[in-house]
This record gives sequence, structure tokens and C-alpha cells, in this order.
Amino acid sequence: MMNDMEWMNFFLEHDGGIFDVEIAVEHGCAVIHFGGSFTLRVDEHNVDKLRAALHGAGREMQVQRAIENACNAA
Repeated sequence: MMNDMEWMNFFLEHDGGIFDVEIAVEHGCAVIHFGGSFTLRVDEHNVDKLRAALHGAGREMQVQRAIENACNAA
């Protein structure tokens, strides 16, 4: 579990390049920095909404890829 102000860092590739993503928990909120371009500060409820949305998008991408692979194999 992260303590207040402890950072999680990773690189995220996107269509415009690579972001250095940094995430910290500060005063009960997640603070997510996408490079120097954008910062998102959200409470626990909205972190859960974002997580669920990203998970759903990933699942949909898997389904679409499986359908494409099945159609290409036929």
C-alpha cells in the first residue's frame, strides 16, 4: 500500500509518443501526472470508475482482436 506522497512511475506509449506517468496518493486523492502535459486529481470513487472503464476497454479490445483472428483463420 502506498503512503501519502509515495509515487508510482511508468512509461505509457500512445499515438503521440511516450508519457512518463506518475501516480501519488495525496490527502485521500490520487494525483495522476501524464508527463508535464496533464494532471488528474480524483477521489477514490472516481479512481474506481476510471479503473472499471479502462478494464472494460481492454476487454472489448481483446474481444475485437479474437473476432478478427477467428475471421482471418477461416
